[in-house]
Amino acid sequence: MKRLIDALKAQSSVGLLLVRLMMAAILIVAGYSKFFLAGLGKVADNFTGYGIPVPAVTAPFIAILELGGGILLALGLLTRYLGMLYTVEFIVAAYVKVAIIPPPGGGYTGGRLDMMLIVVAILLATHGAGRWSLDAKLGRSDA
Repeated sequence: MKRLIDALKAQSSVGLLLVRLMMAAILIVAGYSKFFLAGLGKVADNFTGYGIPVPAVTAPFIAILELGGGILLALGLLTRYLGMLYTVEFIVAAYVKVAIIPPPGGGYTGGRLDMMLIVVAILLATHGAGRWSLDAKLGRSDA
């Protein structure tokens, strides 16, 4: 069993890469949707309904964070900082979905992906992007 654990530890950068790429894919699609499918006006209207402050500012900020930050995350650039920002974003998103939006779109079922993304964001903030990232290639000490 110790050999198996040691072998898995040696592959931790592969795990970080896979987690980072999956979160990036989710974020890029969400950001793209906010910009080009729903539109920022609709997103701001939704934010107003959820009680999110200054929706005319927060809607484009979140869209940029998801689309642009998702691309940066896929590249492994500024990963720890993005992880901190995403932790805050998804705490708010999980709260909105669980406490404000009624089922079927809300409640636990609606918020469970956001809850998982909180944990992933914390993982990336605390562990960084891993060996296969631009952060590591650039010799960033916070990689």
